[in-house]
Amino acid sequence: MDVAKLEQIKNDLLNGEILKHRRLLIATGLFVFAFWTVTIVGGYFLVTHAMDDNHITAQRGVNTPTQVALLFDGHRPFELINSLVFLNRVKLEPGAVSSVYYAGDDAGERLLVVTHGSNAPTNESVANVMGTVRPVNAELLKKWKLNKEEQKAVKAQGVYLEADSVKVQK
Repeated sequence: MDVAKLEQIKNDLLNGEILKHRRLLIATGLFVFAFWTVTIVGGYFLVTHAMDDNHITAQRGVNTPTQVALLFDGHRPFELINSLVFLNRVKLEPGAVSSVYYAGDDAGERLLVVTHGSNAPTNESVANVMGTVRPVNAELLKKWKLNKEEQKAVKAQGVYLEADSVKVQK
């Protein structure tokens, strides 16, 4: 289109002779319709996807069946910090303090488990444990009253399990 043609269209639109340019009107109308259709449909799918409950937000879950050894299999312990962990049918052995236990499996692997409140078992038992993996520091080791050998093992592992739920199996 040249400048003269554009000027003619402008003058026709300003003088009310809009029907001469039906093709332009139809194309503009279709473009506006398509734009709003894509915007509304796309927005709907983006909003519903963002509100979907299938997303893990703050923590990632580690599906760890039965054995403590499988928790660290393929992972470095620091990669699991703040991960939600489920241990099924693990043997809990009491530690020096009433809230400290060791979760062990048949392979001899052990993980320090710290419980809070009245959900702690009173003696050695088999339990399902759910909790969050946390990093170990020297202050916590003193608080838990671990002996030198236990402190060395826990420091080498670098993490412990802060138990939210301990369900003793009968």
